[in-house]
Amino acid sequence: MNALTQPYGERAGTGRARCILRVHFHEVRDPALLDQLLTLIENFTPVWQPLPPDTVDVDLTGSLTYFDDNPQHIAQMIQIRALALYGVRTTIGGGNTVQLATTAAAATAPGRVTIIAPTDAATAAFLHPRRVAYLPGIGPATAKTLARYGISTIGELASTRSPSFYESQ
Repeated sequence: MNALTQPYGERAGTGRARCILRVHFHEVRDPALLDQLLTLIENFTPVWQPLPPDTVDVDLTGSLTYFDDNPQHIAQMIQIRALALYGVRTTIGGGNTVQLATTAAAATAPGRVTIIAPTDAATAAFLHPRRVAYLPGIGPATAKTLARYGISTIGELASTRSPSFYESQ
C-alpha cells in the first residue's frame, strides 16, 4: 500500500484530511514530455503516481501545510506552469480519495479545475446527481442492470438498501 492507496480519511497521525489530485495532461504523446511534467509535479509534492500516457495522481496532503495554501490554488499553479513551460493544457479533479479525484476529473471540462471539499456534504452534493457510470468499476453492463432496478444516479444507488436487490429477483 502506498500513500495514494491508504484508507479513506485522514493521513495516519497528521490530523489533516487527505487531498488527492487527478491531473490529466492534454495531448501528451511524447514520454520525454511526460517526464518533464512529472518533474513539475515534484516541485509541489514527492508523492505521486504516474498513469501513462498522460495522467498522474498527486497527493498534496503534506504540501498544503508546507505551502500554507489550498488545493484549488495549487492545482491552478500546476495548470499555469504546465501551460507556460511546456505548452500543455491540463484538467484537474481533486478530493480526499483517489476515486473521488478520478470522478471529479472525469466530470470537469477540459482546462478546468474541480476540487471537492473534504466533507460528507460536499462529497454527496457532487456525487449524488452523477450517473452511476461515473463510478470506477461500473461498466455498461452493471449500469444497465442497475437501471432495471430504477437506479441511474449515484444518489439513488447510495440510498438503496441492499435487500431490495434480492427481494425483486
